[in-house]
Amino acid sequence: PVTNSLLKENDDNKGRENETLAQAEKEVKATSRRKTKIKILKWILLFVAVLIVSIFLLIPALVSSGWGKKIILAKVNASLKGKLAFNSLSMSWWRGIKVVDISFRDNTGRTCVRVKQVSVRPHYSSILLGKLSFGGTIVDEPKVTVNLKGLQSEKTERIQGKTTRMGRKQRFVLPIEKIDFTINDGALKVIDRDGETFELSEVNCTVMLRPIGEQTNFELTGAVVSEDKKSQIHTTGWITPEPQFGWSLKGMDSNFAIEVNDLELGTLTPI
Repeated sequence: PVTNSLLKENDDNKGRENETLAQAEKEVKATSRRKTKIKILKWILLFVAVLIVSIFLLIPALVSSGWGKKIILAKVNASLKGKLAFNSLSMSWWRGIKVVDISFRDNTGRTCVRVKQVSVRPHYSSILLGKLSFGGTIVDEPKVTVNLKGLQSEKTERIQGKTTRMGRKQRFVLPIEKIDFTINDGALKVIDRDGETFELSEVNCTVMLRPIGEQTNFELTGAVVSEDKKSQIHTTGWITPEPQFGWSLKGMDSNFAIEVNDLELGTLTPI
């Protein structure tokens, strides 16, 4: 009986040892699986981080490439009643966006625009939130020509009436946060229906555009060209639109100062 009891006790001890070993093996396997999962998760997170950084770094290169230029022009021209073109476009997260040798002509051929260069320093975080925010926008040598020669007055009135009616139905509000806008050495030429011409040259303009309810400041200088004479114009001022009326003269608080030297009023007839 004693021998049988000892044998039984040994068997019980071996059974407990086997159970302990099995439990230890299970814990080791479970720990190994957890480590493997954590390692896989780390590799996935690392891959996602590298992918995001790569995309972040590649976006300027893609936008600045010929392929990016074609896509941008296709998208823009699909939404315009005319054709836009430019020679080159470069983008940098730090230096901003620069577009060189821009041209636009509407479908009627009556409005033509040429710009030597546009450089923009956008605040990308604000733009992603749906607000227009540009640290500094510089437009160099824009030349605008509007030719209305031969245009029927009746057609013009119909277009103006339609625009007015549409304007009464809805109020357009730009989501502006901050735009500092500068024009260097611009020019405007307007030819009216009778062929008379109004020309404004040497246009230099600065506009510090702010949201509705805040003060927007501006300053403009130019020269009205009449035959061989130039009449200098200088205007400066500020406006503060009322939030309830938007960009409308209604309720607007403003101050304008205009200085005109040696201007013949007849030269303003085309506009």
